[in-house]
Amino acid sequence: KINEKELEAIYQFDAAFFDLASQIGDALNNVEASLSDEAALPAAIRNLTTLSRLAVETFERRAEIVTGSGQ
Repeated sequence: KINEKELEAIYQFDAAFFDLASQIGDALNNVEASLSDEAALPAAIRNLTTLSRLAVETFERRAEIVTGSGQ
């Protein structure tokens, strides 16, 4: 069973996912735009990698709330 506090935390993680999805979409567009720029491409890829890791961490923290393993 999930209580109100946990439900609110799950909601916050889900909202963060929507925000991250938008940021990752922008980062992908930036990688595509940087393909012809040797100087900009590594930074664009690093940004995408950072956002991807953040998405995984956010998912893992959300899973801890759902399963109760983070308590």
